[in-house]
Amino acid sequence: MSLRPIPAWPDSDPAQGRAGWHLAWSDEFDGPTLDASTWTAELGDGSPQSPGWGNAEAESYTDRPANLAVVQDGPARVLRITARAERYGGRYYTSARIKTQGKRSMAFGLVEARIRLPAGRGLWPAFWMMGESISSVGWPACGEIDILEMRGGDDGTVLGTMHWRDDSGGHAASIPGVARLPSGAFADAYHVFGVQWSDTALTWYLDGMPYVTQSLTESDREAFRGQPFFLLLNLAVGGRFLSNQIPPIGFTEASMDVDWVRWYQKD
Repeated sequence: MSLRPIPAWPDSDPAQGRAGWHLAWSDEFDGPTLDASTWTAELGDGSPQSPGWGNAEAESYTDRPANLAVVQDGPARVLRITARAERYGGRYYTSARIKTQGKRSMAFGLVEARIRLPAGRGLWPAFWMMGESISSVGWPACGEIDILEMRGGDDGTVLGTMHWRDDSGGHAASIPGVARLPSGAFADAYHVFGVQWSDTALTWYLDGMPYVTQSLTESDREAFRGQPFFLLLNLAVGGRFLSNQIPPIGFTEASMDVDWVRWYQKD
């Protein structure tokens, strides 16, 4: 689908917004620590219900400062999620995954985050959303919107993806499109990753430029039309999404830095 470019959303002042929109919520990560009233850190490897978090991931998630911290990065404070090579919790890697489930969720609007991604084989950074109904209907019936995923090793390409339950009751998934840098890697600088969500479509953005749209009007996509979603940020290691690749010998650690997360809604 051919889409008309739009100007980039503001990097610095969330109050600026754009005509017809307002900032409904944001986390600028300006405090000394992660805001526990908004975010919950998930722990472990998903066992016993879903070892490897259902994706054959190789890490154990923790809330230790070594894996999850708000730090100073030049003039700004950022959320830093760090994957490390170390034996912990029965796994050989650690990292962090946080979510707003039960604390912060909304339906529709534009959701964005300014992120500097890590680089290297075996890393799987993600910024994503899941339907609040997961606690009652499970996954994939709750619906999942992946605003950004990157297969480490292909460090200049990100994907927009989605998951849901189809009319036959099975798992349906789509990777509507990818966005590629003309040169370099997403680890070289911060970029703004976003999705605009209405009851009829999802449109993915990179640095304010739309790169793909996916319809939500089909009969099996009710999960995306009638409930709020919550947010997640994580840095996984390995997993089926990466064809089960893990970091190379000599890997010690790599970080995903998040400057801010913002949710805009129409006036």
